[in-house]
Amino acid sequence: MLATDVERRAAETILERGVRVPIPAPRFLRLLGKKQIKVMIRQSHLGTLEHFSTLELKEGFSFEGIDSGNLDAAHEMISKHGKTVRKLLAIVILDSRLKIWLFSELLASWLKWKLTPKRLLEVFLVAVTISGVEDFTNTIRLIRSMRVTMPRNLSPTSKGSHEATL
Repeated sequence: MLATDVERRAAETILERGVRVPIPAPRFLRLLGKKQIKVMIRQSHLGTLEHFSTLELKEGFSFEGIDSGNLDAAHEMISKHGKTVRKLLAIVILDSRLKIWLFSELLASWLKWKLTPKRLLEVFLVAVTISGVEDFTNTIRLIRSMRVTMPRNLSPTSKGSHEATL
């Protein structure tokens, strides 16, 4: 078995099983002695991916000022987009239409006081890596390259026997 096949199979297994990400436990679990809970992040369903993408595009993140190192612009972005980023993470964690509708706001507000910016980045990196955006874009590229709706040319490509030379 080639090394690339082993890597591909390992990646597929991770996508199927998901990745457990530890986050601080809620208060009632901490009272019982449990310091962390492990949230399973799996490859997102298409509905979750669409919901995530719609919310992200609607928010319209702008990085002007941050790239130049302006600290005020960074604080403005935190103030303006912090809730959206937490909600995006909650959507990926919940990964179900009903759960997102019922609990995304609650989970996002809970994450506000439980995650550090570094931990938020780590969890988001796992979520984006596993989300399957590449698979979706590859599907679109495949559909475009197949050109399913383009009519086929059914006429013969080689000349008939009457033009063959002897």
